Amino acid sequence: MKIARLNTWALEAKAERAIEFGAGSYGTFTATVVEITTDDGITGVGECIARRAPRVVETVVRDLLWPVVEGKDPRDVSGLHDAMFATLRPWGHYRGFVQEGMSGIDQALWDIVAQAQGVPLYKALHGASRATVPVYGSKVYTTDIPAMAKEARGAVDRGHKAIKVQIGRSAASGGPSADVAVIKAIREEIGPDIEMGVDVNSAYDAATAIRQCHKVAKYDLWFIEEPVFPDDIAGYELIRRSQPIPVAAGESEFGLFGFNELLRRRALDVVQPEIARIGGFTAAMRLGALAQTYNVKVAPHTGFSCGVAQLASLHLSAAIANLSRLEYMWIQNPLAEIFEEPADQARAWLDPRPQEAREVQARLMPPRPWKTLTRRTLLSRLPWLEVGDEKVELPDGRVIEDFPWIRVREFAIVVALTDANEVVVERGYKHGPRVVALSFPAGYLEPGEDPLAAAKRELREEAGYEARDWTALGRYVVDGNYGCGAEHAFLARGAHRTTTLPSDDLEEFEVSLLPLPDLIAAWRRGEIAQLSSAAALGLALLSIRA
Repeated sequence: MKIARLNTWALEAKAERAIEFGAGSYGTFTATVVEITTDDGITGVGECIARRAPRVVETVVRDLLWPVVEGKDPRDVSGLHDAMFATLRPWGHYRGFVQEGMSGIDQALWDIVAQAQGVPLYKALHGASRATVPVYGSKVYTTDIPAMAKEARGAVDRGHKAIKVQIGRSAASGGPSADVAVIKAIREEIGPDIEMGVDVNSAYDAATAIRQCHKVAKYDLWFIEEPVFPDDIAGYELIRRSQPIPVAAGESEFGLFGFNELLRRRALDVVQPEIARIGGFTAAMRLGALAQTYNVKVAPHTGFSCGVAQLASLHLSAAIANLSRLEYMWIQNPLAEIFEEPADQARAWLDPRPQEAREVQARLMPPRPWKTLTRRTLLSRLPWLEVGDEKVELPDGRVIEDFPWIRVREFAIVVALTDANEVVVERGYKHGPRVVALSFPAGYLEPGEDPLAAAKRELREEAGYEARDWTALGRYVVDGNYGCGAEHAFLARGAHRTTTLPSDDLEEFEVSLLPLPDLIAAWRRGEIAQLSSAAALGLALLSIRA
């Protein structure tokens, strides 16, 4: 089994309303999704965190990391993880986008491993093998205090035994004193038996965090999360030994080395890895073993992640050592809702054997089509060209008033190869690019004409050739957004001259034969100026070499 094919998607979706919290305002959810397929057809999926600019992570996956794993055995996933990590580590790049890209690939490879073994993914990890995963509800975000207390009460009424609350208010929203009031109001609302953690999102400095913790210790907090910036390890160390509330962090940490330092210095009571940032399942499971040696609990973080990472975190939580609780985000996140069937994460049954259990499976939901509301024609030069615009509604409800469309007749194009491995080419002036260039016999389809019949007609009428064997290479729209016609490409083998018919076309060109290697060299020199001919040649070469 070999790693054969990569697909990636840079995802972006707007929330109905922006979320306000300690780090600022967050209204657009982003992620990079990785799909890897083996040579025997097994496909695995993973997610890379991409809080901003998801195409940057996509480029890292494609240009930097994919060459490391392509062609390798996916069952060597831990070794491949280490090979990806080693790619830029000597050059100082061992965090950031590199780790986030690794995370998506690693998740996809473990997905393949599990499918190859015929077991749920958490079973393939050979960990704790929990049948159920305890969760904590997240998160009561910043708004007016009575509304926050009401939301917390609603979460408890839905069955949550543990919740997380946003603090770290700006000065304009009341600052640290308002945080104390929030904690007091919610504790009084939900009662003493519900575990309550608070998340500062690095809005404090160490001194403020220590002072605040002493003020709210009487409300019996489960943890205080990210009280200071992630790189302030000395601050975490000071906070933990200077007040009684357990300290949690880790969503912003990359790989094992940062966690190792936090654990070595006894700076945390709870580690919160993000599977889409730490390096995937491989790094996260290693962290679980490391945390266990320090008797520190693990609470996988999901936050604003896409649904792929949320489901991966569920499988991680079923396998990892020293689990505390998994974060279950109840917020409206459009990228969490990309499955054909919703996954019940509140109390997820993972073992397929119990009667009441169901194995959680995820498939990416197909992209939703746009809806055309109105359409009009602005220019008509039939039968050659029409131009217009449409009023369209996007899947998220946004409306574009004047999205352009261009209609051009569909055409057939032929890469004709003789038995001597020579290709029938035309050399002539092309008025679009204003150059003399090489091209292939091609022409518009007549109304109702079959594309293959049109291809045979054009080869005969333009070049005076016929062919023995024909292979359809596919139909391709010229422009994915605006239309601009469609190309029907064909490979014709056994081409032979039958006649020397003069062309009645407007173009003047000469027909000749070029050995295939010479044609490829001319293509690389830029002597083929049309996209249609370049694409047809590429498709033909794929078919020839398949």
